[in-house]
Amino acid sequence: ALDYGHVDVVRYLLETDTVDDQATYDLYEGGSLIFAAVVGGQIPILHPLFELGTDVNEQDRQGDTALAWAARQRQPFPAKELLDHADIEPDLGNKRGMTPLLMAAKFSSVETVELLLGVSNIEPHRIGIYGFTAYHSACDTSQCATGHIECQRTVQILELPSSHVCSPQATDRRGRTPLHLAARNGCSYLVSYLAYQGVALDVIDEDGRTPEMVATTSQHPHVATLLAQCSRSATFAHQYWKKFDCDKH
Repeated sequence: ALDYGHVDVVRYLLETDTVDDQATYDLYEGGSLIFAAVVGGQIPILHPLFELGTDVNEQDRQGDTALAWAARQRQPFPAKELLDHADIEPDLGNKRGMTPLLMAAKFSSVETVELLLGVSNIEPHRIGIYGFTAYHSACDTSQCATGHIECQRTVQILELPSSHVCSPQATDRRGRTPLHLAARNGCSYLVSYLAYQGVALDVIDEDGRTPEMVATTSQHPHVATLLAQCSRSATFAHQYWKKFDCDKH
């Protein structure tokens, strides 16, 4: 009934105690029905759950809330519904310190990033357990191969003065900049964008590695070559990015 969005059926089953609204499911890391509704994008199902007192800030075994799941699943509509709840705590982090904003940035969930940054009781400069800022998370993304535009838009939103997010030059607890992470993931799109924006290309992390060296050791020779050329010529970075940007549009 939940999968097909049958609100009346779900409401009946819950109100007659046919099913337990607090039952947990391994599929959702020990989360209850609110997680199933969010993952399935079933916004109307959230209403009877809230009416029955389901905790909007419930956390699964990993410490993730339903809002974090919405961010990870790139589900902005359930995210908005959760953020509209009076009791929502939008900055709750999981066991690794990942907040919903850090999660949305990592998975290039552009709309959810915008929603979270528009919430008054959020701290956008919060960092995760490794010292990751939202900018770090946006560059430590698994979406680059299939979502170039989403990656760029996420980073650009985080760059807005109103976002109050740490700068692209910020380092994590291992001395890594967002560029180090983009290089590690072989994301030439973000690497070229950051180089075009003029970020420092020669920052050395705690292991003594520059982003170019990280790209090399991570088996991304094309990114290492790109960084070497950008280091030699700022003009090259500008031309490469403009060509890349045009090709993707």
